[in-house]
Amino acid sequence: MTARVSLLLGSVLCIGWALWSCGNSQEESARWNQTLGGSKDGAPLVRDVSDPGILQDAVAYQPAKAPGARSSGAAPGTGKPGATGGDAGAQVRTLVNDLVSALKDKEVELALKCFNAEQIKALTEDRWEPLYTTLDLVDQIARRLGPGKADRLLGVLRGAGDTQPKVDALDADHASVTPNLATVLFGSVKQARAMSAARGPEGWKFQLDGPLTDADVEALAAFHKKLQAGLNQIIDWLDAAKKVDEAQLKTAVAQALQGEPITLEAPPSAEPEEKAPGPTTEPEKNPEKPAEGGEQPGEPGEKP
Repeated sequence: MTARVSLLLGSVLCIGWALWSCGNSQEESARWNQTLGGSKDGAPLVRDVSDPGILQDAVAYQPAKAPGARSSGAAPGTGKPGATGGDAGAQVRTLVNDLVSALKDKEVELALKCFNAEQIKALTEDRWEPLYTTLDLVDQIARRLGPGKADRLLGVLRGAGDTQPKVDALDADHASVTPNLATVLFGSVKQARAMSAARGPEGWKFQLDGPLTDADVEALAAFHKKLQAGLNQIIDWLDAAKKVDEAQLKTAVAQALQGEPITLEAPPSAEPEEKAPGPTTEPEKNPEKPAEGGEQPGEPGEKP
């Protein structure tokens, strides 16, 4: 009998403890039941998306996106960021700055890397010497003028001078740059008012009207020979002039780039040095020596 009472009492206690534990657990966990979506039932599930594309072409497959998902900005199948006009313009301006810096630093190799490699492959490294010589002469002129005047007066010899080149993004992969910064490199061989830039596998590169041929490279050498003669003439004129005539210099630079004879007026000859001023008073005359055996000078009629 005692055993039965003990068993019944134990059962009651277990049931009571279980009921108390369940109630306490629900009460204690109330502050932790805020789940995703702001509901204890959890965040709402997105609508199921059917994606049969992978069954059609595994190579060109693009994963389907849930409604409201943000695009990564990549053009389908290209792996390139989707470029708006502003994005293209910013990247072309970086290319412009790279070319201008290379020209000012006399870095021929870096300057040529800004162009489509396939189009300039005829201009091999052993044919770069005329370009080095030209950029060195331009640098000599710039150092004679100083930074401010050099940017203002030398123009496209140093990458458009103090005028910021204008970049026009035509579309996501094409742009134009005005003025033509490559005139000092390619001269009249590939002369155009504006430069073309395009985005390819190697990024943004400047484009010529067509690939350079061996005849083009020979014409480039002849162009640089004429240009260097003009630049040497400008250097001699600057060394002889006491003051730079800016209008004449601008004209001479334009003539040199066109391969025309340079017309520079000879600087005025140096003024003759002034003679030292003479004495302001006449020097005293030495008294005449008396003639030998003659009379001493004195008053007329006066005897010694």
